[in-house]
Amino acid sequence: VETQVKALAQEARLTTEIVGKRAGYFPKEGELLAGELAKGLAAFFEIDAPPLRDFKAFTAPPLSATPKVPAVADGFCPGCPYDPTFDALRAALEERGEKGVLLVDPGCAVRLMIAPFEMLDVKMSMGSCVGIGAGIARVNPDARVIACPGDSGFYHTAINGLVNAAYNRTRMVVLVLDNLTTALSGCQPSPTTGVTAMGDAVRPILPEDFAAACQIDFVRVVDPFDRPATKQAFLDALAHEDLSLVVMRSPCILI
Repeated sequence: VETQVKALAQEARLTTEIVGKRAGYFPKEGELLAGELAKGLAAFFEIDAPPLRDFKAFTAPPLSATPKVPAVADGFCPGCPYDPTFDALRAALEERGEKGVLLVDPGCAVRLMIAPFEMLDVKMSMGSCVGIGAGIARVNPDARVIACPGDSGFYHTAINGLVNAAYNRTRMVVLVLDNLTTALSGCQPSPTTGVTAMGDAVRPILPEDFAAACQIDFVRVVDPFDRPATKQAFLDALAHEDLSLVVMRSPCILI
């Protein structure tokens, strides 16, 4: 945005000062939260930044007095299917004596960085975890790479990474976290939901349907609340000497 605004200003022959990340007022990586915005604005106006306790003044009021989605620091919602999923994955890794390299997309899975799991290694952008995971697996064949896109992230760009990993016969586990919605950004429908954004009922498109086209010979679709089946699926996938596709399907507790 900063670069485009500067280009438009140049075309309009404006000499207005335009600053942002390039001038160092805001960080070039990470999320821009209220604290970063307050510090950047304070630096631009050459005033003292407000103390941390005042940062709430820079945040929009909540839409509801009791928000449905807890803060990231609070972990997963009670009843979230991600809890049994990653509990079983952790147990499978421990049984095999492996640590694993865990990659996720932006969304609820970022809560894996805090207790009780603390097993998140990489989070970049929507749909990126499969492509990045394939790169890690190619340069380090001994790594047990587990890339975890959500159902929405899978169709955003992770499907491209899946084709790449399948074509190059990359040994890794692609774990699709299909909670039948786009939970963290407002519960919009995804292609697995069977409902369009306009509310029309349609035939769902499921990640496992792409396995045959990609010539993926290991495919499991599991309900994460079936603990024995979930753990066994992970044990088998981690032992597989090729690309594995595991779909954990259970609706988000919010829907």
